[in-house]
Amino acid sequence: MDLRDLDLPAIRARYEAVFRLENRERPVIHLAYPLAPGKAVPMPPPPPSVRDRWFDFDWRLECHERRLVHTGFGLEGFPDFHCNLGPDFMAACMGSDLEFSPTTSWATRRIQD
Repeated sequence: MDLRDLDLPAIRARYEAVFRLENRERPVIHLAYPLAPGKAVPMPPPPPSVRDRWFDFDWRLECHERRLVHTGFGLEGFPDFHCNLGPDFMAACMGSDLEFSPTTSWATRRIQD
């Protein structure tokens, strides 16, 4: 999909109407879909460790860009990128260590019973 085909001013206007509580027609729908369902998107080789997968920003961005080429957007959908450290990022900011798996992270217990 050519991202230049997205009507970003219209999408922005719909979101702004929602935040002003002026959206009366229907909810905003962020629709993203694979252009070739069932076809694997070729990815760059992963970093050597699971932890490196989370912290190698260049690798994560390359993976996202490759997925983006194979993604279509409808209604108020638009490309977005979430480069975060998972659901327990706030716990890490407060001093907990994070453990990582390929798809999520979790905080280790900081306070003992």
